[in-house]
Amino acid sequence: MWHNQLAEDSFCQLRSVTISSCKRLVRVFPSILLETFRMVEMLDISHCPLLEEIFDLQETSASGSLQLRDLSLIGLGKLKHIWNKDPQGILSFQNLHALKVSDCNVLRNLFPFSIARELVQLEKLEIEHCGKLEEIIVKVDDGEAAHCFVFPQLTSLKLQELPEFRNFYPGKHTWKSPMLKRLAVSDCCNIALFGSKFLKSQETRGEVQLGIPAQQPLFFVEKVMFNLEELSLGGKNTTASIIWHRQLPIELYSSLKVLKLHHFGVKSDPISFDFVSRLRNLETLSVTHSSFKKLPSIGEVGGEEGRALARLKNLTIHAVHDIKHIWKQDHLLAPILHNLKTLKVEDCHSLVSLAPSYVCFENLTTLDIQSCLGLLNLFTSSTAKSLVQLVNLTIAHCKKVTVVVARQGGDEADDEIIFSKLEYLELLDLQNLTSFCFENYAFRFPSLKEMVVEECPNMKSFSPGVLSTPKLQGVHWKKYSKNTVHWHGNLDITIQHLYTEMVGFDGVNRVKVSDFPQLKERWQCQLPFNFFRNLTNLTVDEYCYSLDALPSTLLQFMNDLQELQVRNCDLLEGVFDLKGLSPEEGRVWLPLLYELNLIGLSRLRHICNTDPLGILEFRNLNFLEVHDCSSLRNIFTPSMALSLVHLQKIVIRNCDKMEEIITKERAGEEEAMDKIIFPVLKVIILESLPELSNIYSGSGVLNLTSLEEICIDDCPNMKIFISSLIEEPEPNSVDKGKEQRQGQGDNYNFTALLTYKVAFPELKKLRVDWNTIMEVTQRGQFRTEFFCRLKVLELVHFPIDCVDFPSWFLQRFNILESLVVCDASFEEIVRLEEMSSRPNQVFAQLRVLELSKLPELMHLSKERSQACQIFQNLEILRVSECGTLKTLIPMSVSFRCLMTLEVSKCNGLASLMSSSTAKNLVQLTSMTVVECETIEVVVANEENEAENEIVFHKLENLAFHCLPSLTSFYMQNCALMFPSLERVFIDQCPKMELFSRGVINTPKLERVQLTEGDSTGFWKDDLNLTIHNLFVKKSKLPSSSRQPSLARETTAAHKNQMYAVSEGPASENLHVNEIQMLERFPILSSKQH
Repeated sequence: MWHNQLAEDSFCQLRSVTISSCKRLVRVFPSILLETFRMVEMLDISHCPLLEEIFDLQETSASGSLQLRDLSLIGLGKLKHIWNKDPQGILSFQNLHALKVSDCNVLRNLFPFSIARELVQLEKLEIEHCGKLEEIIVKVDDGEAAHCFVFPQLTSLKLQELPEFRNFYPGKHTWKSPMLKRLAVSDCCNIALFGSKFLKSQETRGEVQLGIPAQQPLFFVEKVMFNLEELSLGGKNTTASIIWHRQLPIELYSSLKVLKLHHFGVKSDPISFDFVSRLRNLETLSVTHSSFKKLPSIGEVGGEEGRALARLKNLTIHAVHDIKHIWKQDHLLAPILHNLKTLKVEDCHSLVSLAPSYVCFENLTTLDIQSCLGLLNLFTSSTAKSLVQLVNLTIAHCKKVTVVVARQGGDEADDEIIFSKLEYLELLDLQNLTSFCFENYAFRFPSLKEMVVEECPNMKSFSPGVLSTPKLQGVHWKKYSKNTVHWHGNLDITIQHLYTEMVGFDGVNRVKVSDFPQLKERWQCQLPFNFFRNLTNLTVDEYCYSLDALPSTLLQFMNDLQELQVRNCDLLEGVFDLKGLSPEEGRVWLPLLYELNLIGLSRLRHICNTDPLGILEFRNLNFLEVHDCSSLRNIFTPSMALSLVHLQKIVIRNCDKMEEIITKERAGEEEAMDKIIFPVLKVIILESLPELSNIYSGSGVLNLTSLEEICIDDCPNMKIFISSLIEEPEPNSVDKGKEQRQGQGDNYNFTALLTYKVAFPELKKLRVDWNTIMEVTQRGQFRTEFFCRLKVLELVHFPIDCVDFPSWFLQRFNILESLVVCDASFEEIVRLEEMSSRPNQVFAQLRVLELSKLPELMHLSKERSQACQIFQNLEILRVSECGTLKTLIPMSVSFRCLMTLEVSKCNGLASLMSSSTAKNLVQLTSMTVVECETIEVVVANEENEAENEIVFHKLENLAFHCLPSLTSFYMQNCALMFPSLERVFIDQCPKMELFSRGVINTPKLERVQLTEGDSTGFWKDDLNLTIHNLFVKKSKLPSSSRQPSLARETTAAHKNQMYAVSEGPASENLHVNEIQMLERFPILSSKQH
C-alpha cells in the first residue's frame, strides 16, 4: 500500500485513515513505516478480503507509544493477526480507547500479551461474528504462572456470536474492569459466563452437569454486577442463570438500569423472572426473540418486590411469539406501571390482550404496537381515560384489530375520553379496523397535529360520538408522502370520505374480496382501479354475482398481480372478462401472474370469455390448480397453452366433466399450432376426473421430457395416456404422427406424440392406478429404460382379487427409494418365490415404505425369509389401516437404518416389536403410534431373552395418541436408555400406568406433553413417576379400588392404601403419596432421569 521509502515528514499530520474494499491488500503498515504513522488516531479498515495483518512488528525499530485511539476492523475474512508479534514493551499502544472487531472469521485472538498489559485507556471493546476467536489475549510460555490483567477505564464490553470463544486468557489469570457499566453477551456458548462465590458449590458446578467443561468463569457476579448499569444477554449460555439466583444479595443489582434479554426459550436457559422483580432501579426492560408465554415477574410481583419495579420507564417486547398476556388479570399493577413512559410491542403473534381492563398508564408518553396478529383491540375505555400523558400512538400491521378503544362494562355510553397531549396518531395496515371506537363516547384530542391512516380499507368512521380535534388540519393516507393529505372539515367526515373513495386500498398488496363489503358492492364497474396497482395477491371468493371474476376494466391496473385465487362463486362462468379489449402492441395484461387457483366453481365453463391471443398471456404462470369445477370441460385454448413456457406444476381434482386440459384447434389452425407445448412442466397431478381422456390431442407437440412427477388417480379414461408412459412407441417421426392423427381422429393413440428415443428421462415420482397398469402392460412391452431415474413409486387401487404383491413388477426399478402401496388385499408384501436369486440386491436403494388400507395384510414378510433382506436399508416406515396385521417388524430384520416409525389404525397389533428388534433400532429418531385399539405394549418380551438394557441411542420424539389398551412401553425389568429423548407426547392412553418396570434414563427429557402445542407439559421427578401421576390423576378414583393391571401383584395390605391426589390441572404440580407408590412399584424409588 505504501512505498517503502517515504520522506521523514510524510504524513506527519495524518490523524485519520480509512481503508475500504481494497481487494488485493495483504498488510496495512509494514514495520519500517510504523514511526511514520505514529500520530494516526483513528484507523478504520473494512471489507478487504485478502488482508492478513494490520501491524507488522517483525523487524520494527519503532519505540515509545503510538497515538492510535480508535481501531475498527470489519469484514476482514482472512485476517490472522492485528499485531503479528508481541512488541514486549518496546512499542506501546497504551492510548487505545476503542476497538471494534466484526466478521473476521479467521482471527483467533486480539492482543499480544504485552499490549494487553498496557491498555490503561481502553474504554470500549466490541467483538462480534468472529467464528474462530478463542481468546482475547495471546498466551505466553511461562509455565503455570497466574497473571492479572487490569482495564481500569473499560466501561463497555460486547461479545456476540463467538462460538469458539472460551475466556480472556487461556492460562491462569484474573482480570479487572472496575469501571464496567455496559455488558452485552450473546451466542457465546462455550464460555462459562458467570460464576459466584456466594452460591453453594454444587450450584456453581451446574455447568459440569449440563455438559459444559469446568472452566474459569469470565465474570464473578459479585465483582461485575455492582457497578453494571446496562446488561444484555442472549439465552444460549447455560451459566447465565447464576445472576438471577435468589441467594445472591439484592444490593449487587443496585446500579442496573437497563436489562435486555433475547433468544431465551424452553431449550435454552430459562429465566427466573424473580430476578427482574429484584431490580429496584431498573428503568428499561427489553425482551426479544424468545418463546415465553408470559412475563411472570411483571404481573405476579407484589409487596416490596412490586415496588421494586416502580422505576420502570421503558418496556419493549419484540418477537415473543407465544406470549398471550403481558400482565395477568389478577394482580395489582399500579406500582409497576406508574412511571412507565414507553411501551413497544412488536411481532407477538399470540398476544390477545395488551393490558387488563383496569390498568392505568398515567405517565405513558409513547405506545407503539405492531404486528400483533391476535389483538382485537388495544385497550378499554377506562384505560384510555388514563392516557393523559400519551404523545405518540402507533398501531400497525395488526390484522385482527377492529377498534382501538373497546367499551368496558359499567361505562356510560356518553362518557368523555380526553387524550390531552396526543400529538401523533398512526393507523397503518389495519385491514379489519372499522373505527377508532364503536361506542358513543365523546373523544377530545386538543393537541393532535398529525394523523396517518394508511391501508385501512374497512375504516368507515372514526367514532359515532362527539369528536374534537382543533389542531388537526388533515389526514395523511401515505405516511411518507407530503401530497397525500385529505381534509373535509372534520376528522369523522374525512375518514368517511377515505372509505367511500376506497383510498385505504392504495398500497395494499393482498386482498380477499369477501373481507371488504365495499368491494363486493362495486366490483364490476365503480372501483377506483388505480388503487390496485400494487396488488400482488387477490382472492375472489363467495360473493360474485357476475359471470366473470375479473372485469376487463380492472385487468389493466393489475400489472403486479402474482397470485390469483377464485373460489366458491356459485354463479361464476368465467375468470377473465376480455370483451371490449383488443391486442395492443407491446402490451399484455397480467404479465407477472405466477399462480392461478380455481376452486369450487360449479358453473365455470371457461377461463376467458373470448380468445385471449395478444391480450392475455400467461408467460410467467408457474402453478395451476383447479378443484371442484364440475362444469369445466377444458382449461386452455391452444394459443393460451403455447404461452405457458414457464408452467411447472398442474393440479386438477374433482372436475366431473373435464375431458382434456387443452382443447383441440379449430379448423385451419393445425399448422399454426404445430409447436412445443409445456416445455418445462415438472409435476402433473390428476385425480377424480371421470371424463378425462387426455391432456391434449391436438396437432402441437406435447413435450413432457421435463416431467419429474406424475400422479394419475381415479381417472378411468386415461388408459391411452398411461399406455404412452410404459409402452414402447412405434418409431414414428412427428410427421408420421401427424398422418396417424389425421387418419385416426379422436381415437388416435397418444403414444405417437412422444418421440422414439426420449420418453420421461427426468421422471422421479409416479403415482398411478394399478388396474390401468395391468391393462396396458398386457397389451404392450414394458420399457424400464423410460424410468431410469424413478425414485418414488405409488401404486393405488388394486383389484380385490389381487392377493399377491407384485414384486415381479417392482424389481424393474433398480434405484427406487420410496414405495407407497394403498388400497389392496395383500396378505404379505414380499414373497421369496417372486424375488430374484439375489434378494439383497432387490430394492437396495429403498429408504421409504408406506402401506395403507391393506385390510388383509398379516405381515411384511415371513420370519427368517431371505426376502426380509430388502428392508435392511429402510429409513422411514409408515403403516396405516392394516387391521389384520399381527407382526409389524419381523424379528429376523434388524432395521438398523430405520429413523422414523409411524403406525396408525392397525387394530390387530398387540405390540410393535420384540425386545431383540428394539435393540437393533440404533438410528431411530422418531416413533409415533396413533389409534391402535389393541396395542398393550410397544416392546414385547421374548422368551429366554436376557433382561439387560435396551438403548434407543438417537430417539428424540415419542408420541402415543388414542391407544385404549396400552399399559406400558415395556413390561419387563430391563433398563431402558434414551440418551437423546427430548419430546414425549401421550394423549388418550387411559390404561397406561407406568412407562416400564425397569430403570429408565432420559437425561434430556424435561416434560411430558399432554396436548399438541403444549410447551408446559407435566413432569414429576422421572418418566415413570410422571406417567403414574397422570394415570392416578385421570382415574379420579383411589388406586386401591381400581386395581389397575400393573397393581395386581400387590399384597392385600397394600390394597387398602390410597393416594392423595390434588385436583389441579395436569400441567401443575400433582402430589401423590410417594411412599405408598414406591411400595407398589419399587422401580419408582430410583428416580432415574
